Amino acid sequence: MNQIKDCILRLEARTATLADCYIQMVKFAATINRLPSSNTLKTAIIGIYNRRYQKFDHEAYYLHPEYRVTN
Repeated sequence: MNQIKDCILRLEARTATLADCYIQMVKFAATINRLPSSNTLKTAIIGIYNRRYQKFDHEAYYLHPEYRVTN
């Protein structure tokens, strides 16, 4: 659970960026995956995570900040 606490603390920092959010979401997913199947909260946590990730999963977040379309 320390990994989850670390993710939350990093995202609450004043200097957190969208890239930080994405990286921490990936780390959080890996932490959830490592939970034992016998953990009764695992299914609920995965459901909540998936709903939150769907809101974040947008192509605009994958663009480099210096990307510009040239015509």
